[in-house]
Amino acid sequence: MKSKERRVAQQASKVNMPVFKIGDKLLLRNEKGKVDSLWAGPNTIYEVDPSGCTVIIELSEKKKVKVHVNRLKVYQSRGE
Repeated sequence: MKSKERRVAQQASKVNMPVFKIGDKLLLRNEKGKVDSLWAGPNTIYEVDPSGCTVIIELSEKKKVKVHVNRLKVYQSRGE
């Protein structure tokens, strides 16, 4: 049983999950069609799931969406 636990821990250490914080600006991957632009945003993180796999982003003042981190990337303004 120890070898299985060791293997799982080794695989988990190789996963490169981005770490987001509340208030970070990010872009959301647009998966609706090829005509639209690939990224939409910038959006702000409203809440982060304790596991770190999903976040709730604020699309507008009234609309919030739960999204997996694989669909997000950090927003960098042109001045940076």
